[in-house]
Amino acid sequence: MKIHDEIKNFVIVLAATITFISTYYIMMPVIPEHMLYLGFDNLTIGTVMGLFSISSMIARPVGGVMINTYGSKKVMFISIILFFITPLLIKMPSAIFGLSLTLLIYGFTVGAFTVASATFSADIASSENLTRFMGYNSIAVIIAKGLSPAIGIKLTEVFGFTAAVLGTIIVAAVAMVLLLCLKD
Repeated sequence: MKIHDEIKNFVIVLAATITFISTYYIMMPVIPEHMLYLGFDNLTIGTVMGLFSISSMIARPVGGVMINTYGSKKVMFISIILFFITPLLIKMPSAIFGLSLTLLIYGFTVGAFTVASATFSADIASSENLTRFMGYNSIAVIIAKGLSPAIGIKLTEVFGFTAAVLGTIIVAAVAMVLLLCLKD
């Protein structure tokens, strides 16, 4: 792969990582507030929110197996496609069940996507760029964690909970479009 294509693909996957990982972190501070509004106690809220971590940990080795089978680019696509189920689950009549499934799917998709993104970055990197690419790839997750919660809070304060949900759909769609720009 030519150096120009290598860097272009890396910048695209970096932007896709920031945008897709932002889908969860936009909702991270908003879901507990929404659950409080629905009348759930703190223990229930903490337990449901913890499902993300459990699912994300399980998804990483599973994501690795999926990458070996389908390739990292397809696993990133699969993660985004699975994510698009979550807005439907958040509004389920049984809120606890819908929110629990949402966080399990969030965890799985974020876990699998981050492994696929890192693998894709490593696969396209020349030996000179490998460590640099891996470092920047991890910073992409930190950027999403650092900026997205404030966006979710602001969307909810100004426009309501549904606006935060719609914001995640838009951000995931941007990540999907970015992935479509990647060259194999």
